[in-house]
Amino acid sequence: METFKATVARYTELAKKGNDGDFGKRADRLFPVEKPPFFYAVKRGSALLVTQSGLLVTTKLPALDTADTVIPGLYAVDNASGGFFSNDYPMTVSGLSHVRALVFGRLAGLETAKEA
Repeated sequence: METFKATVARYTELAKKGNDGDFGKRADRLFPVEKPPFFYAVKRGSALLVTQSGLLVTTKLPALDTADTVIPGLYAVDNASGGFFSNDYPMTVSGLSHVRALVFGRLAGLETAKEA
């Protein structure tokens, strides 16, 4: 418990400075942990199932080639599609990649059904 308290104190110190000198977290993602009950802790291991790159797509999810032209019959969703997370994955939204896969997968399925 003491290690946890020290970790929270250090993180809060860095957040107040606006510079994560320990891990390089972006300044706009740093928030001091000060006023309960608006925070909680869980033990979690590292397991990111997301990529920051992939095929660019239109709003209807067909993939684009390097000239930004639709590739007929090729749809890309979830980690196969890029440009969704920009430069950082928001760790504060657990499961975002999974929800994105479900929603965009369904939307791509609806679009391909229109073509059939």
